[in-house]
Amino acid sequence: MSWKNNMTRFKLYENVFIETNVLPPKYDGVIIILYPPELNVEPPRHIKSFINNLKELDKHVMKTPTVWNCDYVSGGRLVLAPTGKVTPYHDARVLYEAAKKGMKRALDAGVRKPLMVVQQTDHFPDGQLVAILGALQVLYTPLHAKIAGKNKADFIGFHAEEKLEEHFERIVRNAIALELSRIVTRDISAGDPEEMSPAKIMDYIRREFDGDRNCIDINVIEDEEVIATEYPLLAAVNRAANAVDRHKARIVELTYKPSNIYRITETLMLVGKGVTYDTGGADIKISGKMAGMSRDKCGAAAVAGFLKACAILKPPHLKVIGVLCLCRNSVGSESYVADELLTSKSGKTVRVTNTDAEGRLAMADALFDMTERASRELNPHIYTIATLTGHARVSYGANSAAMDNHSARATSHASKLQFSGSRIAEGVEVSVVRPEDLDNNGGVADGDDMVQVNMKQTVRHHQLAAGFLIKIAGLDDKNVKYTHLDIAGACMEELFTKDVSLPPELRELPYDVNSVMHFDLREFSKNGHKTITIKDHDTTQERDGLSNIDLKKINKVYKEECDARDRTEKIEMCQRYPGVARRKRELTDKPFDILDHMSIKTLAPKPEQKPQPVKPKIGAIKNVEQLRMDQDIMDIKELAYKVVTMVLTGIRRKQCDDDTTDMSDPSRDVLGIEEAIVNHANFMIDLAQQSGQAFCDSVNTVDAFVNFVRSHPQFGNIRRKRQTNDGIQKPGSKYTAKVNNDRVLSNDSVTSAPIDNVKTINLKALTITKDLLHQATEDTATRNVSEQVSVPTKIGDFISGLQSNGTAGEGNIKKILRDGDDEDSNTEDEGIDHHGKVRAVPKLTKENEDFYSQRKWPDGVVRYVIKDNPKYNTQDLRKRINEVNAILKTRTCIYFEEITSKAAEERWLDYIVLDSEADDYITGRTGGTQIFGCKELFEGNHHKQLTAMMMMTILGFYFEVCRPDRDQYIRVHTRHIRADKLHHFEKLGPEALISLPYDYASATHPPHKFWRTKKGLATVATFKKNDPNGAKMRRIGENSRLLSDIDIAKINALYGTSCFTKREKKKK
Repeated sequence: MSWKNNMTRFKLYENVFIETNVLPPKYDGVIIILYPPELNVEPPRHIKSFINNLKELDKHVMKTPTVWNCDYVSGGRLVLAPTGKVTPYHDARVLYEAAKKGMKRALDAGVRKPLMVVQQTDHFPDGQLVAILGALQVLYTPLHAKIAGKNKADFIGFHAEEKLEEHFERIVRNAIALELSRIVTRDISAGDPEEMSPAKIMDYIRREFDGDRNCIDINVIEDEEVIATEYPLLAAVNRAANAVDRHKARIVELTYKPSNIYRITETLMLVGKGVTYDTGGADIKISGKMAGMSRDKCGAAAVAGFLKACAILKPPHLKVIGVLCLCRNSVGSESYVADELLTSKSGKTVRVTNTDAEGRLAMADALFDMTERASRELNPHIYTIATLTGHARVSYGANSAAMDNHSARATSHASKLQFSGSRIAEGVEVSVVRPEDLDNNGGVADGDDMVQVNMKQTVRHHQLAAGFLIKIAGLDDKNVKYTHLDIAGACMEELFTKDVSLPPELRELPYDVNSVMHFDLREFSKNGHKTITIKDHDTTQERDGLSNIDLKKINKVYKEECDARDRTEKIEMCQRYPGVARRKRELTDKPFDILDHMSIKTLAPKPEQKPQPVKPKIGAIKNVEQLRMDQDIMDIKELAYKVVTMVLTGIRRKQCDDDTTDMSDPSRDVLGIEEAIVNHANFMIDLAQQSGQAFCDSVNTVDAFVNFVRSHPQFGNIRRKRQTNDGIQKPGSKYTAKVNNDRVLSNDSVTSAPIDNVKTINLKALTITKDLLHQATEDTATRNVSEQVSVPTKIGDFISGLQSNGTAGEGNIKKILRDGDDEDSNTEDEGIDHHGKVRAVPKLTKENEDFYSQRKWPDGVVRYVIKDNPKYNTQDLRKRINEVNAILKTRTCIYFEEITSKAAEERWLDYIVLDSEADDYITGRTGGTQIFGCKELFEGNHHKQLTAMMMMTILGFYFEVCRPDRDQYIRVHTRHIRADKLHHFEKLGPEALISLPYDYASATHPPHKFWRTKKGLATVATFKKNDPNGAKMRRIGENSRLLSDIDIAKINALYGTSCFTKREKKKK
C-alpha cells in the first residue's frame, strides 16, 4: 500500500459527526467535562442525577478523570473529565486540559468511538471550540504511525445541549479546520529528522496542498547557487549539510489569495525557522542537549499549518504569504564557525559569535525580502515565528513570547494576540523590545556592522534576538508592522511522560486484579453489567481477602513501623507478669516449636470426678467483645444457622415427607452454638495468657497456638453424647448447655476424657426431643423444652472427632446430609412440572453460568423486606407476591420469603428491600442489603403479571426485549422510553441468552406501553406482518398464568430441579 493510500485511511472530515443526543448506538463511550458548581454549567438532563450521585459517592470525581458504567449513554461507558477548581486567574486552558485528559482516559479504557459532550459556558466564550480542539489533539496520530496504517479512533462525535444547532455546527467546522492545519504543523515539527528533512518537507507540502491549488500558490527554491546568492546567511548555516542532497537548504513560499482580490484588507507575511536538525554546528551541543533538536523546525511548521487553515476556511479579506526557511545545522569540515564574517542580503556584515544561534541567521535574508516586498502589499504585517531562544522558555514557560516593533506596538498588536490566545487556550506573553536590545546587536570591531549574539549580555536574550532581526531587516526605521513570536516554550512539551505518582518500590509490582483495592468487575453497576473488563480473557478475578501483592505492598510500606510496634507491645505485655525477667533470646537455627516453650498441665479429670455446675460466665462474652470480633462472630453464626437449617430440612423431608412446616427459623438458639463459640474463644485467651513467657517469645504466636491445640490430644477430642432424661450429667464434658425457655447455662469443668466409640451421627446425637420439633412446628412464641446437650469445646474438635473415625465417619456425614444436599445444581436434563410430567430443562452453557453466577440467589430462597409507605396498599402487594410465590414453590426450587427489618439486620447477609421511593433497581442479586425501587409494583394499577415480572427480575432474569435477537421479533422505540429506564431495554450479549424461544407471554416481557415518556406512545411494538391487528402486542404483559412455561424452564435451568426429583422418588 502506498504512502498516500495509507494516509487517507483516517480522514478527519469523514470521521467527525455532530449528534443531537448522547444515545446513538454507534458510539462505545461518552465523555463529559465536569465544571465546578460556581460556573453553573449543568450536564445533560437525563444523566444529571446519575452524575450528582457519583459526586456524592466519590469527591475525587471532581479532581481526576474517571470511567463509570452508565446505561443512560451510548456504549454504557461514561468518562467524567473534571476541570478542577477554576479561579479568576484561569483561562480557557482549563477546558483544554480537561478535554485532553478525558479523551486520553477514554482511549485508555478501550474506547474507539468516543462521543464528547461540550457545553457552553459564559465564563469562556470559546469554550466549546477549545474543548473540541483539546479532544482532537489527543487523537492525533504521529506521521510514522499513519504511514503504517494506524489510528487511535475510528470516528468521533460531538454533542451540545443547546438549541442553536447551526451555531454549534459552525464551531465544529471551525475546529475541524484548525485541527487539520494543526495536523500539518505536527507532522512537520514532530517528524524525525530523516522523515522530515528539507527535501521531504518540500514533498510533503506539495502533497498536502495538492487539492488547494485554486487558492494556494507554491514556489520552491532549491538551487544551491540561487540560495547562496539570495539567502547567503541561510546558505552559510547549511554549508556542512550540503554534502547530502536531502539535507540541502530549501526555500518554500506559500501564498494564499482569496477568490476576489478586491476584498483584501490586510496582508500577512510570515517567515518560519525550519532547521530540521540543530547539532549546534561547530559549537556543538553536549551533555545530551542535542536530543529534541529535530523540533527546531516548529516555526516553519506553524507557517505551513496557518496556510492550511486559510486554504480550508478561505478568509475573504486576507492575503497571506508564508516562507519556510528549511536547512540543517550540521557539524563538519564545511561548518561555518565563530569569528567568521558573513554578508547578508541587506548588505550588512555579521560577525558569527556562536554557531548554535543559527535560527536568526536562517530567517534574516527572508525577513529582509519580506520587508522590501511589504511596500507593494496592502496593509502589511510581517511576522517571524521560531523556536529561537531557551531564554523565552525560561521566562514564560509553555507560553509564546510576542514582541512588536514600534509600528506594531502602536496598534497594541501583541496585547491583542495575548487576549485572543487566552480565549482559545493559546498562552501568549507580551515582551517589550527596548532600545538596548537593538544597540547591543551592533558591531564590536572594525568592519562588522552587527554581531550574531552579544556574548557579554547575560540577560534579555530573547529580546536581543528580536532586536537582531529588527535591525538586520531594517525594520527599526520603517513604518512596517512587525511582530516576532518566540515559540520555544510552547513547542517544547515533553513528547513522552510517565506516571510517577507511585513510589518506585510499588511501581515495580505487577497489576493485581485480585487486590482488595481493585473494584469488582461489576462494582457500581447500574443493571448488573460489567463495569470493568479485563483485557486478558484468560485472567479471572479471585478477590478473597488480601492478595499476595497486597501483602507485599503493606510489607514494603509499613514493615519497619510494624516491627517496632510489635516488639514494643510484646515487651509491655510480658512486663505485666510478675517475676518474669526479660532475657535476651538465644540465637539458634532450630525452628520455633511451641512445645519447647510451654508447660501445660493436663486438664483431663479422673473417671469418678463430676463437674460441679456454676453460674454462667458473664464476663466471658465481655472479653470477646473487647477483641472487636462482633462481625466475625455474626458471620460464624450465619454459617451455623445455615448448617442447622439444612440438617433440619433433610430430617423433616425424610420423616414428615409432605410436612411443609418451616423449620429453618434462625431466631432460635440452636443447641447453644453461639455460647460454645464464645466459650471456646475465651478458652484460647486464657490458654495464651497462662503460657506467659512462651507467648511473648513467639513470633508466629497465633498460628503456633492454633496448630498446637488442634494436634494435641490433652485438649480433648470432643464427642457428642446423648444425655439421660433424668438430667444426670455424665463425666467428661467441658461445657454442657441446658436449653430451657431460651436460656443457655454453661458449666465449667475440665476437658472430656475419650468416649469409647462414636460411629453414627443422627438426629438422636443432636438430642432434639419431639417436644422441640412440636414447638417449632407450631411456631410458638416461647419454648418449653427440657434437654441437656454435650457441647464441644471448640468447633475444630468436632471436625477432628469426625475425621478420627475414618471412612465410617465420612459415610455417616453423607448419610445425614443425603436428604438436604445442594438444590442449586443446574446439571439436570429434565424436570417435573406441576402435573407430574417430565419435561425438558435447557442446559446452561459455560457462558450462561458465568453470566448468571453473580446474579443467582443461594440456598433456594430470596428474602425480602417491604418498606411500608402509607400511600400504598402493602397488603395488596403481599397478596400479589404470594400468588406468584405459590407458583414458584410448586413448580421451581426457588421461592420468596418475607422477613422483618429487624430480622434482616440481625440475621441475614443478603436480602431485598422493596422501596416505593427508590429510583431504580439492579437485576439479580448483588449481595448485602439490596434496594429495589419500582413504584409501579406498589401502585397496583397494572396487570398483576407486572408483579411476576419484578420477581423474575429479582431472580436475575433480564427483560425479554434485552435478548440479542430481539429485532427479529419486536421493535423497541428507544426515543419513547423514559431516559432513566432506557438501560433496562438495552441489548445483552449472547452469554445472557438461554437456549429458549422468544416468549411474548413471558413475565419478563414488558407491556407495549411500559415506561413510556408520554401517553399515546408505545415503547415496544410487534411487526405488522406477524401481528396485523396488534392483538398480540396488546396481550403482552397480561398473561393470567403470571409465569409462562418458558419462564419456569428458565428458572429451573438456573436454580435446578433436584427438589422435584427427590419428592418424586419418595412418592414412588
